[in-house]
Amino acid sequence: MLAALAAAVGLESTTMACQTDDPERFTATITAAAVAADLIITSGGVSMGSYEVVKSVLGEREGFEFRQVAMQPGKPQGFGRLDKAIVLNLPGNPVSATVSFMVFARPVIARLAGREPAEMFPAMAAMPLSEDVERKAVRQFLRGNRDSGPGLVVPSPA
Repeated sequence: MLAALAAAVGLESTTMACQTDDPERFTATITAAAVAADLIITSGGVSMGSYEVVKSVLGEREGFEFRQVAMQPGKPQGFGRLDKAIVLNLPGNPVSATVSFMVFARPVIARLAGREPAEMFPAMAAMPLSEDVERKAVRQFLRGNRDSGPGLVVPSPA
């Protein structure tokens, strides 16, 4: 999914699966990626669990930050630099990773390309909802479908 999002904005990407909680294997995988890449995007291993391999390995390195941002989905995030590569650490949940890519990775990609985000990505427009939704104290990105008739967004069940 992240590779498809990257391709949609014209990036050449390589997928390097590391599906393990072994710190040595993760370190070897991300170190190899940093040799060839300008941007590395990881998914998973950054939440508040007792052991998250990405946060554990990269959190020990100078210049890496892991934060809980006030948005839903996509609360756990990480970022830093590994050699010449910028590293973005996104949550593992697919919807959270997608929203995080749209919010955090797209501006980084645009800057790396020497452009403004508005030049590279479709404009977003505010549209009215067809019904009220329960709001939380964090920025929420909700699923919905655009009603082609009256131009409303119909919220989808989570």
